[in-house]
Amino acid sequence: MGHVRYATCGGNDKSYAQPFERHHLQKHKWFAFAFNGQLANYQELRRDLLADGDNHLARDNDTEIIMHEISRELSGDRRPGLIEMWRNVARRFDGAYSLVYLNALGDLLVARDPLGLKPLCYAWEPPLFAAASESVALLNLGFQPESIKSLPPGQAIAISDGRLTIERFANSPRQAHCFFEWIYFANVASTMDGRSVYLSRKALGEELARLETVPIDEDTIVVPVPDTSKAAADAMAFRLGIPSLEGLIRNRYTGRTFIEGSNNRRRKAEAKYTPLREVLEDKRVILVEDSIVRSTTMKVLLSRIRELGRAREIHVRVACPPIVAPCFYGIDMST
Repeated sequence: MGHVRYATCGGNDKSYAQPFERHHLQKHKWFAFAFNGQLANYQELRRDLLADGDNHLARDNDTEIIMHEISRELSGDRRPGLIEMWRNVARRFDGAYSLVYLNALGDLLVARDPLGLKPLCYAWEPPLFAAASESVALLNLGFQPESIKSLPPGQAIAISDGRLTIERFANSPRQAHCFFEWIYFANVASTMDGRSVYLSRKALGEELARLETVPIDEDTIVVPVPDTSKAAADAMAFRLGIPSLEGLIRNRYTGRTFIEGSNNRRRKAEAKYTPLREVLEDKRVILVEDSIVRSTTMKVLLSRIRELGRAREIHVRVACPPIVAPCFYGIDMST
């Protein structure tokens, strides 16, 4: 079980790293789990847990809440089935999640929230089973593309004693996939819920080309902001009949600025991209970005392209439709 944490609530120290483990003398009550997402009613659940004045929470995040809710469901003498257990726990949640759970007996559960906000893919090539947020992770483990599927919203997979069961644990009245996965988060080689990330970004670039109004001449170039903008930028340039050039070189040793804390974003943005003057100088640059949420990176980029790249003109094009509302379901833009 592995997890890469993107903090949307709680602290950012090692004690928040997943998976979380809950020890118990009885093996079916000793478990570890990890999840990707966010519980929107986290504060309400927290108040309920602390209401009797005798409980204590070590961390200020929703992961610990989930751990205690699972523990409460397992506290009786009866041993519930995995999907039954999760059905009862999930009734209390308003949130987005893809989750994996493993107990000391070796019983495994994976579950996806009822709206399908968070992606979850799985592959079953007996006796091998694996699940991940993205299909590319399963491809890189050696699973065949035909074996890789997206788990439908509101469904869970349980594996116990070598038997696999797929069952619905919650009604799914509608689907509400997070579009930001295709815009920014997902690996370009992934396919989720039947939609190729690459083809989705390519289609956005083709639409940008259709809408373009800047006069095109021999000094006009398209420059992607590495790396998630490249598919859109290449498609846009191809449709316009102009080159898509690597005018910005990304520093591979910096992280993704959007998922950084606010204090680090500008500093990292300044160190993240190096403009190539030999590509940009005296050019009319159509700069393609995947999305703009806080504009931290874009403000820095425009300044550096002007000063270091000496571009004649810069025209910013954004593949993502305008973001007009906050998110409380796993993307760090709650204002």
